[in-house]
Amino acid sequence: MTDIVIDASMALALVLREPHAATVSDLFERWERDGSALHAPILAQYEIASALTRARVRDFLSTEDVAEALEIVADLGVTFHPPAAGTKIIDTAVELRRHSAYDAAYLALADQLSADLWTLDGPLARNAADRYRVRLID
Repeated sequence: MTDIVIDASMALALVLREPHAATVSDLFERWERDGSALHAPILAQYEIASALTRARVRDFLSTEDVAEALEIVADLGVTFHPPAAGTKIIDTAVELRRHSAYDAAYLALADQLSADLWTLDGPLARNAADRYRVRLID
């Protein structure tokens, strides 16, 4: 079984029907067929909720759309992990010269699981690609 870490952008592309939604959907289907285990830091749940909240407040999504989006995310079967113990996330952020720990949480989890991190976040991928296993969808 292959472990795969996804960031919030992957789930959001799918549920918000963003430009890469078809590619992301194909990847999720392939991972399901292959029996891959999907992982994300618990932070992803908050990032997804925040993006859906913004879309709801701006009337891009109805209450029903938000409920459906959350159901789609739940059906992905992602295992959400608490923050790594110790200073791993902070050390990762400092190593990448970042001023926040958000991206580092994904990278630290991928490193801990010896997994690839899949993302649509170009700056994250470019900043970390030489030190971490990051797969950018562009």
